[in-house]
Amino acid sequence: QDDPDLHPNVQSYKGYSKLFRRMLAKGEMAALLRRTPLFAVQDDHDYGRDGCWRDTIEPYTARAFADVVPGAVWPGPNYRTWSIGEVDFFLTDNRRFKDPPSGPYENGTYMSVLGATQRRWLLSALAASTAPVKIVFIPMTMAWYWSDGEANEVLDFIRSNVGGRVIFLSGDKHAGGFVH
Repeated sequence: QDDPDLHPNVQSYKGYSKLFRRMLAKGEMAALLRRTPLFAVQDDHDYGRDGCWRDTIEPYTARAFADVVPGAVWPGPNYRTWSIGEVDFFLTDNRRFKDPPSGPYENGTYMSVLGATQRRWLLSALAASTAPVKIVFIPMTMAWYWSDGEANEVLDFIRSNVGGRVIFLSGDKHAGGFVH
């Protein structure tokens, strides 16, 4: 659906709203939504073209996602944190603030999937957390999609400034992974 040449009728607020409603109505998803709160974050296909970044996001797709999917936010920041018991959770958006693949890079050095503002938020929130376990959801796997520069900066900061155990969870179906 994210290819305008193959699916020109989908490329609108109405088209994406219809797709998101259809996704939420599917058997397993509908059952999950009836019993589970949802914190939604978009990935590339949800923002428009495959492989999109901050400059190629189609606002109508983001608005449709926020209007249809529970827990989605647009235009404000959609990254967030919450706690359950002694675990703090961090949800990141790896598309809305992502640099273009070949630059220019916001930080002048490496391609970022988080962007400076979200990265500062994440590192600050992790350092401030007193929970013994912290789980960070990253839609794009660190081993596959993140630049070495950003992955090293985040991991070095955690080693030096964050107590407890930090677990990264990624749900990218193309390169799903678990990094600890």
